[in-house]
Amino acid sequence: HARKKDVAVLYEYWLLFELLDVVKRVFAIEPAHISDLVKPTRNGLGLQLKQGRHLPVSGVFDTGSRKLNVEFSFNRSFSGQNDYPQAGSWTTGMRPDFTLSIWPAGILQTQAETEELIVHIHFDAKYKVESVAGVFGADEEKLTDESQPEHNREDLLKMHSYKDAIRRTAGAYVLYPGPGGKAYKRKGFHELIAGLG
Repeated sequence: HARKKDVAVLYEYWLLFELLDVVKRVFAIEPAHISDLVKPTRNGLGLQLKQGRHLPVSGVFDTGSRKLNVEFSFNRSFSGQNDYPQAGSWTTGMRPDFTLSIWPAGILQTQAETEELIVHIHFDAKYKVESVAGVFGADEEKLTDESQPEHNREDLLKMHSYKDAIRRTAGAYVLYPGPGGKAYKRKGFHELIAGLG
């Protein structure tokens, strides 16, 4: 019944587990048990992620010179109802697919928010196919820069929304499948990472 499942949703699920693996490797944080991330369907044959529910995976990363709290979240909501300096959005509620939050160890996340000691990085899964080669692959020699799918304007505008609306956001990135086309990376000041990509 795979053909009945929304491919974009399957891509988002796949990315969650790929990103959990990256978080585990980079920050030495053990991902949540799989039973915390999935729930049985009505017929009991399939599993689906608990969408719309904030599912954090967190731990402390020791850099050698300092310790940092790291939290990776699936479907974390940032409310537009909270006043500054609390966490949230300046405008309306937002819910990126994935959020990585980092703040100094030894303080609570709420304190880090109000004291401007936290940074968020957001990712959105976007499954878009421009051609049959995008689905089934093609010889790399046959793929030119012109044949690679480029970023989508609406997707980039959504990343601008995340970066500008969600307080203390350092970057927002679209995650497309495949080898990638022309990368879109923009820095605003002297960031360690590009603000949009």
